[in-house]
Amino acid sequence: MTAVVGVGIATVDYVCVVERLPEPDRKTTIESFSIQGGGPVATALVTLQRLGVSTALVARVGDDSLGQFVVADLQREGVNTSDLVPQQGVDSGFSFIMVERGSGKRSVAHYNPGQRTLSPDSVPVERIQAAAILHIDGHEADAQVRAATLARERGVTVVYDAGSVRPRCGDLCALADYLVASEHFPLEFTGIRKLPRAMEKLLEYGPKAVVATLGSRGCRVATREGQWELPAAPVGPVVDTTGAGDVFHGAFMYGLLHRWDLRRTCDFANITAGLKCRHLGGRDGIPTMSDIERVMLHR
Repeated sequence: MTAVVGVGIATVDYVCVVERLPEPDRKTTIESFSIQGGGPVATALVTLQRLGVSTALVARVGDDSLGQFVVADLQREGVNTSDLVPQQGVDSGFSFIMVERGSGKRSVAHYNPGQRTLSPDSVPVERIQAAAILHIDGHEADAQVRAATLARERGVTVVYDAGSVRPRCGDLCALADYLVASEHFPLEFTGIRKLPRAMEKLLEYGPKAVVATLGSRGCRVATREGQWELPAAPVGPVVDTTGAGDVFHGAFMYGLLHRWDLRRTCDFANITAGLKCRHLGGRDGIPTMSDIERVMLHR
């Protein structure tokens, strides 16, 4: 049985470091460069694989060279790609990411061809209903609503990565057991200006908990029993924050699989995401369990 099945997008990231982000009509010099796999659900699954958890990805890529790179990279990490089917004549998605040296600030341009869409009929019913956790990211909303509905029918835990407000967000919030969002999602989705109140509003959709990632400040957790914040773990100089939220999701699901309480789960996720930020790109710096344990022991 696959422990965690993800339904979402899988892309390629072109990541570079520059001295400072250039102003319009100005040039700059690339100091280092990397090509890595990307995509919220896909990177979360790679995180779980490095922690020893079996995963599978349901997605669509193009039949171009980038699509081949995506599949090969996931297979190298151990992610099951049997439900990741290239579409003929379709471009794969990719991002250009420019990172400022020292601060870790980024500029991102993403290409997501609209014709690369995952049909709800292509969702593998048996694989999803046999998993322990279903992970979704809102990028393939119709297919993810179908997948989450199937998961809930069999008691499979649904974890929703709410990075941005997208079509059918409300449906996905209502189907999620755990809503783990970016800091701005609760504010934009609810129209409420204060984060605690916005997270409280999201609980009304039905999830057991709402978690907002706060970058260098850690995360905030809301349940029906109350709210609290957990500070980020100091893990060294920040090189690049690309993929940190995705890694947080992977580590968060690791805690759920081991039935940890929310405080321990989120603390573990904070550390794991922080360690990733010491490296360029969303994938190369994903830590192993031994890396995480060293930080926890030193604390």
